[in-house]
Amino acid sequence: MLALCCGWFISSSKALEAGQRANANRYVNCDFGYSMEIPSGLTAKTPEYYNHGFVLHLPDRESSIEIYNAYNMSESRKPEAVFDYVLNLRKDQRKNWRVINKRSIQVDGLDSAQATARYERDGAQWKSEILIAYRATQADGLGDIVYLIELTGPAARYDEAIPYFNETVKGFQLTKLPRGKCSNE
Repeated sequence: MLALCCGWFISSSKALEAGQRANANRYVNCDFGYSMEIPSGLTAKTPEYYNHGFVLHLPDRESSIEIYNAYNMSESRKPEAVFDYVLNLRKDQRKNWRVINKRSIQVDGLDSAQATARYERDGAQWKSEILIAYRATQADGLGDIVYLIELTGPAARYDEAIPYFNETVKGFQLTKLPRGKCSNE
């Protein structure tokens, strides 16, 4: 087991620092109350903000799936407004971002939205499949949490990449939120 502050990759043999890679089959984040099954054959890489998620690199080496979690910063506690806030952030970050479709869904009991979008990157067409899940936690005395799972890659490779996204979403599971200190400590 290897510690990443309060994010843990299970089934690895050595400590993983920010920016390193791990072949593991499960990620657990106690602070934000979730775990993820890592799809077989994918490698996880921890970014500098490793207590806020990780990145999975797909076999085509261009596409990736980012798993990210943060406290709700949208100034709204209504899930639909939070979803729009996150999608508008993407619009500000990506050239010619446009949502092709958006639908409301449930993920492990959470109100969620899933959207497909297109944008330009380095003169090429890219596609994004983004899932945003909202966890109201005020009753627990904690801030509300937003979970994001996003596939990005060349539009031409989308059909090859989407099964990895779907498998990643299936592997998302809520866990208990900590009371005071992280239970992994």
